[in-house]
Amino acid sequence: MQSPKLPKPFEEKKRKKITVKEKNERREGELTDLAKGIYMKWKGRELIRENPTLTMKIAEERALELWESEQEDVIQTYFKTAIIENVLLGEEGYSIKKKKNDGMKRKEEWHPYLLFCKEHREELKQEGVSGNEVMTMLSDKWKALSEDERSHYSELAKENKKRDLGDEEEKKELIPSQIVVQPTDIPPLINSK
Repeated sequence: MQSPKLPKPFEEKKRKKITVKEKNERREGELTDLAKGIYMKWKGRELIRENPTLTMKIAEERALELWESEQEDVIQTYFKTAIIENVLLGEEGYSIKKKKNDGMKRKEEWHPYLLFCKEHREELKQEGVSGNEVMTMLSDKWKALSEDERSHYSELAKENKKRDLGDEEEKKELIPSQIVVQPTDIPPLINSK
């Protein structure tokens, strides 16, 4: 009697490296989609101004039909607009993979109770406490703290928030004239020769 066949072991697929050409084609496709989206919004609004009885959805559908028959120089103009928007918003705004936002992590550092929990959670886990019990015990410990002990965490939270918001303010102070676009950041225009 034969033993049953076992399934083949899971073969890990190697990630195919994306070539520069594929990367540029994907990027150009994303920019073309963005250009089409910008055109549909602007043209849709124009159609609604001309005929107020249209809904935005119908106006955008008509704009999409117009996009297909639009002249090349108009398409190039919207493509350039998409490039500018992409550069100003950053590449991450339209790429497939998005970076994880660390905003929540920073906000945890702005709250005194969460700072307290972060500091004492590992102690409770080492004692063998797990799950909901950890949060319950942390809450009870927090409630048992005196005002002086709580003020320590409040001060830490205020310092963290001031530090993080100070970094944000520096970024906001960057004016458009300080943004430098390198020629390599702008892909070649569609069908340019």
